[in-house]
Amino acid sequence: MLILPEVLQGMHGPDTILAANRLLELLRVSVPSADDIALKAALRQSLGRDEPLRQFGCRMLERADRLPVPDLPPLAGLRVLASAAEVEQFAEEMSNCAASYLVEVAIGLKLICAYDFADEAGATVPLAILLAPMTDGGWEIDQIAGKNNEGPAKPVLRAALQRLMSIGLRVSGPAPGGVYDRRMAELLGHHPGYRYGDTLADALGEPDRDLPGSGGGGAAKRLAGIEEALRQIVEAA
Repeated sequence: MLILPEVLQGMHGPDTILAANRLLELLRVSVPSADDIALKAALRQSLGRDEPLRQFGCRMLERADRLPVPDLPPLAGLRVLASAAEVEQFAEEMSNCAASYLVEVAIGLKLICAYDFADEAGATVPLAILLAPMTDGGWEIDQIAGKNNEGPAKPVLRAALQRLMSIGLRVSGPAPGGVYDRRMAELLGHHPGYRYGDTLADALGEPDRDLPGSGGGGAAKRLAGIEEALRQIVEAA
């Protein structure tokens, strides 16, 4: 199917040929609604552009009928999006950029989930969950966002993370209770940052700042300890 003069001219060495064959195999699995005639027509439309095979492959995967779906343990409200149509509908409902990850999902680099998170009061908060694969077969939570790509409130984020972690999903970052402190890291210029606010690990590690009724007791005690240490340093000087 890919044996067209214009395509062959862009294939340099056996690695490119092998990659093209693997792409064709993936397309036949991911887009079964496209027969060889449709694939060849799409390929011809990509000719004349830079990197025609890449353009062709991305265009086809962005309409995938089937996306890879791992066997995740069940969690109430969590749904793995299994086709391009589902991702596009979800992106429209959430007003987010989920569809921009379609190619990465199709080749196994990302996974998109819709999560209807129910809080303690019974209210439902729709969340978009982006997962990334790990070498041991597990999945890491890459991003969590609400509608319009906005970060969820800290209590919602923390509770959602805890529930997702209960089915084996992971969060990278320093363990709560260790030497790491976000404020200290920011002071030293080493806080990793997160485009929706604090890192996911920070949300897990600082439960006393913004939970209703917490009063920020733990943070206040840490601040008082720092102030006392500074006072002793000043007096000693």
